[in-house]
Amino acid sequence: MEALTTLNKEKVDGSGSTRIDRPRTGSISWTYLLGFSFAVIAKVGLARVMVYHDSSIIRLLLIEAPPVILMFALVEAIGRRRRTLAYVVTDLIVSSLLLSAVVYSAYFGRVPSLLVLRLAVQLEAVSTSILALLGPIHLLFFAEMPLIALWVWRQRRRQESVEPLPRKAALSIALVAALAFAVPLIRGINDTPVDRAFVGERRGVWVQQVVEIVPNQLLSRLTGSAAVEVSSGRLDPEGTQELIERIQEIKGASELPPVADREFFGVAQGRNVIVVVAESLQGIVIGREIDGEEITPNFNAFAREGLYFPNTYSQIGPGNTSDAEFIVNSGLCALEKEAVSVAFGDREIPSLPRDLRDAGYAALTFHANTAAFWNRTELYPALGFDRYFDEAAFPDHDILGMGASDNVLFDEVASMLEQMVAEETPVYIEALTLTNHVPFELPENLWEMDLPARYEGTAVGRYLQSVNYSDRAFGEFIARLKRTGIYEASLIVVMGDHFGLQRTTMTEEELLLAEEMLDHTYGWPDRLNIPLMLSIPGLEGGVVNERVAGQVDVVPTMANLLGVLMDEKVLFGQDLLNPTGQLAGVRYYHPAGTYIDDTTIYIRSSSEGAGSFDARTRRPIELDSEAVADAVDRVVLLQALSDEYLASLPER
Repeated sequence: MEALTTLNKEKVDGSGSTRIDRPRTGSISWTYLLGFSFAVIAKVGLARVMVYHDSSIIRLLLIEAPPVILMFALVEAIGRRRRTLAYVVTDLIVSSLLLSAVVYSAYFGRVPSLLVLRLAVQLEAVSTSILALLGPIHLLFFAEMPLIALWVWRQRRRQESVEPLPRKAALSIALVAALAFAVPLIRGINDTPVDRAFVGERRGVWVQQVVEIVPNQLLSRLTGSAAVEVSSGRLDPEGTQELIERIQEIKGASELPPVADREFFGVAQGRNVIVVVAESLQGIVIGREIDGEEITPNFNAFAREGLYFPNTYSQIGPGNTSDAEFIVNSGLCALEKEAVSVAFGDREIPSLPRDLRDAGYAALTFHANTAAFWNRTELYPALGFDRYFDEAAFPDHDILGMGASDNVLFDEVASMLEQMVAEETPVYIEALTLTNHVPFELPENLWEMDLPARYEGTAVGRYLQSVNYSDRAFGEFIARLKRTGIYEASLIVVMGDHFGLQRTTMTEEELLLAEEMLDHTYGWPDRLNIPLMLSIPGLEGGVVNERVAGQVDVVPTMANLLGVLMDEKVLFGQDLLNPTGQLAGVRYYHPAGTYIDDTTIYIRSSSEGAGSFDARTRRPIELDSEAVADAVDRVVLLQALSDEYLASLPER
């Protein structure tokens, strides 16, 4: 404790002589450094148990203790004038970050980096669900605070102080700790891109935070980045073609057939395009019934009338729905560390809306939340949209959850479509639904499903009621488009953005309800599975296409239907109607190297949930380890090429 500045007091003892009371100086100068370091190391250990199920004391001391000691040794050496305050503030910050990482991991399934936590304001939408994860055990991250307060009070009352360590001694300790920290850090930096996915578990949570912001030079060498030559901030035509060929080579895909031989090429040419990105719409509800009652009768009917791809998988990154928007409009991959809207919102991103706008279309997007959410104010111009309509454009009389209800959203979209049709202006419209958003707290007066009692009070029951409401709103929208003749004159695409039911937050009872609905365990592949449905002009009868798809495949598929040639465009997906071979990566929510191909979804993990699954039945299967290793390497290279391509794009 800092030396207390108190007035010396003279007192007379029993012999009549005078004595002087002075503040008593403690001799245990290691108290602060050892005490705070021990407390934080213990909390890191708790975090490792909760996140990685790792209780190894040896690993804790070898990889997690050095950076903690380094941090507090620097506090000891630098923060001498207000040492107590410096220690307490550092402890509070680190404890808060650890708690945030644990709770975030429980909800999203991975430990966040500081790059993600700095955008914590974006998590306001799911704050209710995240707060629900907090329990008494999380108080342990601040358990020492009352003891610290009591100790400080006792020291001040007794006029005692704890002398700081000599600065040289503190710096010497910091140097030794830094050297110990450097060992796992250097290993983490030099890990392959695939191994980096487990850097937090294997090298330490502090190493992970550093590695997340350090480029992987090995990755750049492996990608053959010479294929991405930048000329004046833009890929030149030769570099673009080399990149396309590199992508096809890595995917092992054959070339597209000539235009004359492509199925469905141009059948929707000149038509209006309506893309519905449906919030939290999972494949598990399409075509399902609960005690004979359809969960999504209108989505089911839409699928029966058009083309349905039931084996489609979400590929979003940290930006969640904003990443889904980016992928479905550009055909590029989401990022591993940041939302694309934040990292590259200032770029001019090649996209289907931009191409159609150049061909005379109006390109509009509708979302009932604020466009500032996930930096959409920058993302929409980056993707080439003419205008966006956010919460300010919607009436405020029917607010559900985060914004205007899906009914209000679809009313506004339908009105705009009718206006554009009257003006004879072809239009590309993206509409993002919002009501079916976590925590799925739809007012009970809007519940229409008659669910059995076993669903009452469960996350599964809330989700089913919520998605059923969104389905009804969609059904009214489609009915209006049919009445006005817009339905038959449009290409309509419906795609889920990401998961709704999160495995890591579900109780055993809720997992059993999901299993009952699916007739198999609700696993990670089910969580990633989303529906993709298209209503194609001239297509008679419904077609269920079992081909395995990713969100990156939507752009090339739409382009083929619209007669837009994309052969010279950099796309990471395939035209699902004229497939050349599937290989698509899933990142952020699963470790790097997770992929889907024509038959398989392979999920990389060092814990429960890892393994190979049939991409159609989503049940576990066995795969050849060499084939898996090859596909993992190739998909990581594809994602790296997408990242480099994005970084090479010019600023607007």
